[in-house]
Amino acid sequence: MAKSNPKKHPPSIIDHADSLPPLVAAIEQAEVVGLDTEFQREGRLAPELCLLQLAVPGHPFVAVDPLAGLDLSPLFDALQEKRVVLHDARQDIEVIAYLDQPIPREIFDTQIAYGFLHCTDGRPGYAKVVEAVLGEEVSRDQSMSDWSRRPLKPAQLRYALEDVQHLLPLYQRLHDELEAAGRLSWALEGSAAIRTVAIESAQPSAAWTRVSGAKSLKGRGLSVLSALAQWREGLAIERRTLPKRVMPDSILVALAKAAPVTEEALRDIRLVQRWVSDGHGPDLLAASQAGAHADPSTWPRWPKQAHLAGDPRLTGIALILDGCLKSMCRGQGISPWLVGTRADVEEMARRWLARRGGATGGALTEGWRGEAFGDALTALLSGQLALRVDLSTASGISFVKPR
Repeated sequence: MAKSNPKKHPPSIIDHADSLPPLVAAIEQAEVVGLDTEFQREGRLAPELCLLQLAVPGHPFVAVDPLAGLDLSPLFDALQEKRVVLHDARQDIEVIAYLDQPIPREIFDTQIAYGFLHCTDGRPGYAKVVEAVLGEEVSRDQSMSDWSRRPLKPAQLRYALEDVQHLLPLYQRLHDELEAAGRLSWALEGSAAIRTVAIESAQPSAAWTRVSGAKSLKGRGLSVLSALAQWREGLAIERRTLPKRVMPDSILVALAKAAPVTEEALRDIRLVQRWVSDGHGPDLLAASQAGAHADPSTWPRWPKQAHLAGDPRLTGIALILDGCLKSMCRGQGISPWLVGTRADVEEMARRWLARRGGATGGALTEGWRGEAFGDALTALLSGQLALRVDLSTASGISFVKPR
């Protein structure tokens, strides 16, 4: 097994404004760019971007220092127009979204791409995929580094740049294999979904989804919680602290349940008197009023589920579907974690039972999932196909027409 040689690509860091334009120009000329980030989350409201590493064709591997006071807008503007290759892209995209910078319109996640070609039980890390596809060994000796400290050590820079130096060869190999297998569009669709989730999770309007106890609310109460959570998020950013240190989740949920719309109603809530005394009463009341009086069509909603609690058939049907799905994934060489969770399988079973054998719907029947798996599982549920143990197949099962 070959080991990558970082000396071939000596550490390079951009921490002065005059070094940035040549990199931006190189990105503008490229079709595909490799990207990775190093960030810190511990004790922070949002992940703090500490280093941005890039692989650009015709340009040395380079790390950009976001903590050097550079204007990175031209860099992110250039990246927005390119196909950007990342591994396990969600957190990297989320970090950029928190900065309120433009997000690359098209990403190619090599973790997802690998999952469409190889059946793995869990999400494979960058080092594992590089070794499996390119036969290169990647060092992980600096994975626990404090990336916010300056100056960065040479070993940190070598580690950071090694995280991008394999991305473009990896992309080309996986791209070609996916295209040959007819799965390139699936990988691009899966990558686009990750991009969307990452952007949404970084929005202040999504703050309510991170509140413990939020599932006890619905309707108007959930609308009030959303407004209160955005207030808390804004104050946390202003104070450079964590939202839960501004107001605990339990208090936020209790206030949302009470939904005070008058000063008298707010004063009557004993739990929030400390915040009222600290001068936050008007803001709390304004947030509660905004949530309570919002148009019901704009209220946040939990995903709908068919209510079949207590139906003894649900568990058994879901187990059969889950086993079939995993076997089909094995047979097609696709990682089950890409296709769906146990919750997705249970939702399919719920929908089918709720409609008494009608159309199922749900994540497993949409897009490439429906094409590769959902149609067969739906036919199995409806009795159009029967399941047979078949040791001559890679999956160990086959579907046959019932007699």
